[in-house]
Amino acid sequence: MTDRIVIKITRFIISGTFAAFIYSVGFVELSKLGISPWICGAASYAGTMPIAYTLHRKYSFKSQKPVTKEVLRFTAGSLIGLISASVTPSALARTTSMSHEWIALWTSVLTPCI
Repeated sequence: MTDRIVIKITRFIISGTFAAFIYSVGFVELSKLGISPWICGAASYAGTMPIAYTLHRKYSFKSQKPVTKEVLRFTAGSLIGLISASVTPSALARTTSMSHEWIALWTSVLTPCI
């Protein structure tokens, strides 16, 4: 692997980890208010999407392409992520006895994998 690829992958991991952290904090804080896991997941993911997009565009890939081309592709992928971030916490809350913190952690790991 070339150094450029290693640097890009490292930046991608850093950006993704930061976005996952923001998602998890949002999910846990919203769940403390008694909001359903489905809404917590959707709201946290929707709030994290612009942060993740900006980090990946500016830091991970240092893209110079027109935003209009990239944002459509990012939005399509993010809609799939939004569905996952909404359904996963709700399913975990119904089928397990996990705390909201563990649900947020599992969701922030599973969603990018999907």
